[in-house]
Amino acid sequence: MPTSDFLASGLGKSLAACSEPRVGTIYGTIMIGSGLGSWGGGLIHDWTHSYNPLIAFALVNVVLGLIPFLVVPALRR
Repeated sequence: MPTSDFLASGLGKSLAACSEPRVGTIYGTIMIGSGLGSWGGGLIHDWTHSYNPLIAFALVNVVLGLIPFLVVPALRR
């Protein structure tokens, strides 16, 4: 496969998606959430000496993260 075909396929589309105006905001939010989630998880483990509250905390956050996609139809596209 020539290089130009490769770039026109998957990699080119991925790079084009990264040029959208809000990609930096999205990735920045993800990085902040990852850092705070790791730190908060360690803090909860230190307080409770168990991973069970962390699992419950993670499940609650997954449900909270799904709510906008369930409520706003435009986000499902």
